[in-house]
Formats: sequence, C-alpha cells, structure tokens
Amino acid sequence: MATALTGQDMLELLESIVDDSVDETVGLFLLNTAKDQVEMERRLEILKAFDTSKTAAPGDSYLTAKALPSAFIEEVALYVGDDPTPWNKIPFEQREQYKDVTRYWYIDHRSGNFHICGGVSSSQTLKLCYKTTTDDIASGTSPTWPAPFHKLIVIRAAELFYPADAGERGRSWDDKWKAIADRLEEALMVWDAQLKVNALNGARSPVNFAGIPNIAEG
Repeated sequence: MATALTGQDMLELLESIVDDSVDETVGLFLLNTAKDQVEMERRLEILKAFDTSKTAAPGDSYLTAKALPSAFIEEVALYVGDDPTPWNKIPFEQREQYKDVTRYWYIDHRSGNFHICGGVSSSQTLKLCYKTTTDDIASGTSPTWPAPFHKLIVIRAAELFYPADAGERGRSWDDKWKAIADRLEEALMVWDAQLKVNALNGARSPVNFAGIPNIAEG
C-alpha cells in the first residue's frame, strides 16, 4: 500500500531527483504547477465539485450575473431548484437567441460569471456541478490525489526544474525518470477511466492498485 507524501516529503524527493537543493517556495511552486498541469490536461474525475451558493430570483434576466466558483475549470451540469434534469448550456454568442427561453444557461468566461435564460417564477437554488483544481500542496499537507500517484507530481516538477536551472539539465537529469512518470500517468488515466465507468454504470469493483506503488521504485 502506497504511503501518502506530504509536501515536505515531496520536496525532499524532488531534491534527490534533481541532485540539487531547492528553495521551499520554489519547490512548492513547481510541485503545484506540475499538479495543476496534469489536472488541466486530464480533467480528472476527482476534480468534480458542487456549488450551491447562488440563487435565481423571479426578477432575474438573462443578463443577471452569477459568479462562477473560484478555481473553476469547466462546467459539468447545472440544476435549478428541485428539477432533477440538468438545464441545457448554450454558447455565449447564442444568449440573445435563448434569452427568453427557460431551461437554458450560458457562461461568460471573460467576466467569470454564468447566467440563466427565461427566468424563474420563484426563488430557486442554482446547483452547479463543475470541475476545479485540488488544493495547493503545502509543506505539511498531502495532495488530494491517491497516494500511488504522488510521485508523479514530483517527477513532473523535476522536469519543470531543469529548464529553469540555468541550463544545468545535463548535470543530473536521468531520462529514466520520464519513463517512470509516463508509466505513472498511464496508471492514473486507467484509474480515472474506471471512475468514469463506475459513475456511468453504477457500483462496480474499483481499480486494483497492486504493484502501482512500486512503479517509481525501479
């Protein structure tokens, strides 16, 4: 069973991989940049969250702005009140076409807001399911990711370190680390794909992590 790494553990492992001392502030910056990069590219299932802090009122129009949650990446679904069916999202440029049509909504990414079309007859809670990023790694905290994949963040951070290290990549970089990171990322994608299948098909057996903790060891 893999052991979760704290931010401090990850900083120490990062220094071992790059064979150099790394300032804590810089190291945490690299770790969080690597984490966010994978999350942005892969849209992992663990990034899903719900926000229910916004309300639609009878006087709202299609121009009434509702702020998107912080660290918003992309929408998954919007539910209004107790309606179990998600509303239909339209492109921003079609807002005039649907402004008076109920059960439609759109996002103004430039302003960081979302809007509903057609209005509501009574106050309704807006339930936005969306994808975000996980919390930043600090020296005393562990990533939200499952423990077997914590080393992936460290290796990806090491890849970011070398180009920023005054061209010293050749002094300590070993390409075996990239191969290990690629294998870990592949395993991460298999795990994430299984989560997506489980979500669609109901409860099923989870992915077996047997062997994955040792991938980064040899």
